[in-house]
Amino acid sequence: MQRKLHSILWLKKTGLDFQQSVDRLKEKGIELDGPDQIFLEIAKKYHMTPQQVFNIITIKPSPGDIRQLPEVPPPGTGNRSLSQLCQEFNLDCDNLTKTLIQKGVQVDSETSLKELAIENGLSSIELYDLIKEIVKTAAPS
Repeated sequence: MQRKLHSILWLKKTGLDFQQSVDRLKEKGIELDGPDQIFLEIAKKYHMTPQQVFNIITIKPSPGDIRQLPEVPPPGTGNRSLSQLCQEFNLDCDNLTKTLIQKGVQVDSETSLKELAIENGLSSIELYDLIKEIVKTAAPS
């Protein structure tokens, strides 16, 4: 099975600010050849792993700074637990869990989202969309 290689443009799908990500790379002395350059090429050029390149552009949210969930779930989201998703996006996990339960979803915050979806008769994308709707509704305007 061939792994899909992501270009730097893929960042737009993750909910990360593209220009801010490029600027963070530049701050670390990493210049891009173009927006179609893939993470692996960047990593090899600068003697890094693709994960190290991605870590440079990933900004951990400050307390109270809720990150918007991306429109499309980032790769690997189904393998994350609800608590991991909450931690990554600085979400109120207790409130999210309560709201999911109120909507009839049985929740275990340590079970993968993929497994939670299956256990509740939902597709992974349906569960993600429900979480995204709850987060959007709960976010301060």
